[in-house]
Amino acid sequence: MKAKLIAVGERAPAWVAQGFAEYQKRLSHWLPLELVEIEPGLRGKGRDPVRAAHDEGQRVLAALPKT
Repeated sequence: MKAKLIAVGERAPAWVAQGFAEYQKRLSHWLPLELVEIEPGLRGKGRDPVRAAHDEGQRVLAALPKT
């Protein structure tokens, strides 16, 4: 079995990346772990936050394995 961690964001801070790498290393024998980063929805002045969340959700669903 293989696990995917699906996260919304472009680049995690260094401490997050280091933490993920540590757990990936610890779990690799029992559960190979893959990080899938999803592009966040567009936010900001004049943008619809509900639309941004919806777009993110669609990208997360698309990243899920078919099985």
